[in-house]
Amino acid sequence: MPLIVIVGLPCSGKSYWSSKIVDYFNLAGGQTVLISDNDYIENVNYIFSDSNREKQMRGQLKSAVHRHLNKEKVVILDSSNYIKGYRYELFCIAKEQATTYCVVECSNLKDESWRLNNLRDSSSGKRYDEKIFNELHLRYEAPNSQNRWDSPHFVFSNSFEASFDEIKSAIIDKKPLKPNQSTQSQPLSEANFLYELDSQTKQIIDEIIKVQKLGSIFTIKIIGQTNPVRLNRIFPLPELNRLRRSFIHYTKMHPIDKFDQIKPTFIQYLNSITDND
Repeated sequence: MPLIVIVGLPCSGKSYWSSKIVDYFNLAGGQTVLISDNDYIENVNYIFSDSNREKQMRGQLKSAVHRHLNKEKVVILDSSNYIKGYRYELFCIAKEQATTYCVVECSNLKDESWRLNNLRDSSSGKRYDEKIFNELHLRYEAPNSQNRWDSPHFVFSNSFEASFDEIKSAIIDKKPLKPNQSTQSQPLSEANFLYELDSQTKQIIDEIIKVQKLGSIFTIKIIGQTNPVRLNRIFPLPELNRLRRSFIHYTKMHPIDKFDQIKPTFIQYLNSITDND
């Protein structure tokens, strides 16, 4: 069943509107699963002050989404989900499961959100320090309905409420997303698939390192490929090899049936990871 991704800044009403969506679908006779970062975060300042801890939390949420998506339930992910690359990863999970998907953005004026934040108990672990609060606003990548991973896009705010009926229509009445080569699990079709996987991904890493040595070039054209590798900084070889190993591990569980899809899929994977960096 569908995946609803909640997006918003601190104190923008994400948990409030998530609970309203749950109530709506339950009253309509559906089954829902609410996955909330409130269940994974004991102290917001501790998590969001460290990029590695934040990435680990996002990974736990993504794993929970993957685990709960099935044909019977609507899954609602209640978290900030403010990074477009992360939303793209969630979109790919929905494609892999051949289900529908939408984004619900919760919007609020910054001053009002700060006022609501200050009403929270300082000992609860849910009250943001001003520095963290402002940094999250600066890092926020708002949904853009022109991106396929941000569409359909619905908005709730203090002055505007999206239609619950329209949300239901978008995810219940529409055709499910169609899996493609980069998301669909398929059996191995070639005996030397693992050799090609290792060889072709290494070629891309070698090309990235070669180009990076020439200067700070963040858009790297790979010979024979349409889409370039987009980097937001210089990536050292050990880090690139770690990403390569992660991709190989993932692809062993979700094999690609054509050799000529290995490189474009690896490029897509690298771009989604670096967008999330």
